[in-house]
Amino acid sequence: MWEHQTDEKHGWKYSVSSNKFIIQITGGSISILDRQTQALLKRYSGHHYLYTGDISPDEKQCFALENGKHFYVYSLENFELIKRVTLPRGYECIDMYGHYTDDGSQICIPAHRYIKANTISGGYYEYVMCQYDSQQLVLSKKSIIEDPKPYHWEIDTSLPELDDIEMGSLQKIMDIVSANLESKDFMDHLLGLTSNDDNQAIAEITRIIMEETGQ
Repeated sequence: MWEHQTDEKHGWKYSVSSNKFIIQITGGSISILDRQTQALLKRYSGHHYLYTGDISPDEKQCFALENGKHFYVYSLENFELIKRVTLPRGYECIDMYGHYTDDGSQICIPAHRYIKANTISGGYYEYVMCQYDSQQLVLSKKSIIEDPKPYHWEIDTSLPELDDIEMGSLQKIMDIVSANLESKDFMDHLLGLTSNDDNQAIAEITRIIMEETGQ
């Protein structure tokens, strides 16, 4: 319904533009701007792995979706956090889009879980659409997604070319990666991505490098 844009070239930035607002999501922060004046109305920081979101059709609330197990719903009337919502036990959302229904009554979040099986392949991923009442913010329906591809976002998993990075930045890049690999939370997150798709883990490191080096 609204205009959605992704900018991967200058650090991750995902934006949603409605008639009144622009929501910018950059991984660690969410900014709400007045669309007409571009004035910053509210900024929330201190988050991790928030990459996509949406604005309700009536422009009274928005949400930001985590690469993980939560999404955050904010009021566009008083700019306060309404609720941090946790996905059903065992499910997470990685590199996928959520959205409001056309009437704004539901927030739809695609999610998956790994199901172990006594087979040679070892198991499979089950994808579901979790629908939440947008007012009560409780799970109202969970249904199987037969084809998850339309809900995945396309990302550039290639690392920056060396020619595009100042040689003095190479040590900084090594320090950035090393520092993040020492973080247990980051490693747990990275291992979770790798178990799903190695390219997602590569993309996660790529985003960190590009954000920190300003590429």
